[in-house]
Amino acid sequence: LSNKFNYKKNKLMKKILLIGLPGSGKTTLSKKLGGIDIDDILAGEYENLGEFIKNNFNNGEDFLIKEGEVVRNTLENTNSKIIASGGSIVHDIKTIEYIRKNYNNTYVVWLHNEDLTRGTNEEQRGVVYPVGVSNRSELIKLRIPLYASIAQYLIRTDLVNENECIEILKEIMKDFE
Repeated sequence: LSNKFNYKKNKLMKKILLIGLPGSGKTTLSKKLGGIDIDDILAGEYENLGEFIKNNFNNGEDFLIKEGEVVRNTLENTNSKIIASGGSIVHDIKTIEYIRKNYNNTYVVWLHNEDLTRGTNEEQRGVVYPVGVSNRSELIKLRIPLYASIAQYLIRTDLVNENECIEILKEIMKDFE
């Protein structure tokens, strides 16, 4: 009985899901607030996410599916209030549907930085291009409208500093109580 109660409690717990391009601040802000980074979960014992992808997936599409599964599982089963997603979760339709279905308890915060050169160590970061996308510029053009379509909040990380971002996220978390 106790396990069932805890499971239901976790499902009802409100969370913030951080989305955005590599280098937008998802991991940094999540860790500063005691959150979880999906890239860390995926990479596990590997040196970085890029190494994990290279050693475990034949193509990017398979990774996108796995990343979506990990995000959905983490949203459902963690006690952490802040989760930094991989930037590519917007390409997984099951994850998008899950997020939209759970808007009541998952706040999607899009971190955006107009300096689109940030976070460009794509091999190490494990940036995956969906089918039909061949470079970072095309990826950015594809992702920005996808982020906008699911985000409930937008924080421009190029206009506010790290401490201001943390304060904004804490304000959003006040709604959790």
